[in-house]
Amino acid sequence: MKDSIKVCIRLRPPSAMEQANGDEVVVHQLRENTLSVTTGEGKPNLECAYGAVLGSECGQEDVFKAVVGTVEG
Repeated sequence: MKDSIKVCIRLRPPSAMEQANGDEVVVHQLRENTLSVTTGEGKPNLECAYGAVLGSECGQEDVFKAVVGTVEG
């Protein structure tokens, strides 16, 4: 066994309905392995680290490149 579990997060872009409603984006990529969740007014943002965080601009090919060396099966 090489490693434990590696979690890869892919942030999705807002849907058309979310954009039309003016919904706020509350999850942001900070670094290649860290994201921030806006928790509300006056509260500190929650920062989480993962094996990889892929921004909303990433496509399926980017996801494949991020996991190709770690997926077995």
